[in-house]
Amino acid sequence: MEDVKAYIESGILELYVLRYILPEEKLQVEAMIQKHPVIKAEIVEMEKALEQYAIANAIEPSKNQRNKILNSLVTNLAHVYYLR
Repeated sequence: MEDVKAYIESGILELYVLRYILPEEKLQVEAMIQKHPVIKAEIVEMEKALEQYAIANAIEPSKNQRNKILNSLVTNLAHVYYLR
């Protein structure tokens, strides 16, 4: 179990949650998740904490900025749809 503790403390799980990880490291983390439920639980807690942080620090855009963003999304989605 000490190896699992060291693995959790290595920082690799944070990189996994942030998706800032190499493909082979991603596979390694996913293998560890399958073997050790405590690692899965740690990842779930990290994701919850990150989501809470994002919600607590969210900034509501101005109405003008919101409209620009939504119009851009609609335009880009329409463009992608018509390219099919």
